[in-house]
Amino acid sequence: MKRVLLLFACVITICLTAGCQTETTDQATETPVGLPNPASVFCEQHGHTLQMRENAAGTAGYCQFADGS
Repeated sequence: MKRVLLLFACVITICLTAGCQTETTDQATETPVGLPNPASVFCEQHGHTLQMRENAAGTAGYCQFADGS
C-alpha cells in the first residue's frame, strides 16, 4: 500500500513540475561578437582570397586558392 501511495505521489509531482517549465526563446544578438571566423583568418594569412557569398541560409565564406579552386 505504501509503494502505491509513493508511486502515486511521484507521478503527481512529476506532472505538476512538468507544467512549471519556462518557455525558452531564441534571442538574436543585435551586435556581432567581434571574433573573426578562424577559417577566414587562416585563409587570408596563407595568401588566399576570401569570398563572401549569399545563399538561402545567410552569408557563407569561401576560400579561393591561387590555382582557382
